[in-house]
Amino acid sequence: MAREALKSISSTVQDEHFADATVDDLDSVLWALCDPHKQFGALIAKSTTGSMSASAPCPMHLEKDVCDADLSCRWSDRLLACTDSGCLAHCDEPTCSGDHANLCQWMGDSCFKQPVCSHTQLTNCSVDPGCDWNANEAKCEKKKCQHESESGCVEDMVGCDW
Repeated sequence: MAREALKSISSTVQDEHFADATVDDLDSVLWALCDPHKQFGALIAKSTTGSMSASAPCPMHLEKDVCDADLSCRWSDRLLACTDSGCLAHCDEPTCSGDHANLCQWMGDSCFKQPVCSHTQLTNCSVDPGCDWNANEAKCEKKKCQHESESGCVEDMVGCDW
């Protein structure tokens, strides 16, 4: 009865987001929810101390590059802020792998955005407009801005920081 009452006042919820549990079972239910090796547990267990790179909740990343480096976050040009990646909403591999708009990738038992310029082949790296192949290190890297003016940098469709 409580489940149906909650469903009627909340946004669309999937049945697997509910768990029937007794008070005696709460310890194991909460551990399953807060397990840092699971998707939600990893998000709520993120440290907010030390290096901010990939270790803080997305809104704590104030710089685009730091935000983009965190696989659970994405930079919003509309909000000029770091927000949660749309990939985090996917609970299963087929849905995750099918989300090409958010560039999602199933990793372990969670869905994250694909790492930026993670191509291992020159041909794949070369066709990604935001990447350049580093021949000296034989790896794909984020393209560096080559603009000499602020306006040229801002107008770059790949996304440069001035």
